[in-house]
Amino acid sequence: VIFSNGLHTGSLPGKGLVPASVVHARQLLASQLTRRVEEIVGETMLADLAHGEVHELVEAVLTADIDLEQAVKLLGVTQPYEGEVRAATFDGVIAGGRWGSVREPHGASDILGAMGHLGGLLELAHVRAGGGKAGE
Repeated sequence: VIFSNGLHTGSLPGKGLVPASVVHARQLLASQLTRRVEEIVGETMLADLAHGEVHELVEAVLTADIDLEQAVKLLGVTQPYEGEVRAATFDGVIAGGRWGSVREPHGASDILGAMGHLGGLLELAHVRAGGGKAGE
């Protein structure tokens, strides 16, 4: 894998794969990031996304050119509540899930949750994929 800083490492950590080219390495990394984002968003919420939104976020992570609202929308998502709804306050908001938002009333908690997920994605793309360890 060749990084923009000119460093070269032999394989993608944890996978034991040696990419045939820089393009192949990028494709493998993008597919790992896509799986992670899809896990965070969840199957139910993925069905409501416009075509290409996950891909746009993955590209933003790979290039470190991240739009805050886009990242918070996907990574600050509240999964649908699948248990029995017992209170009217759950109706439609938690019961149906909701996208993350940078605006109130949920902005602060959505941003905080999204940044935790974003940090993990950035670590994978720009630290671990290059053979580094978190916190170095």
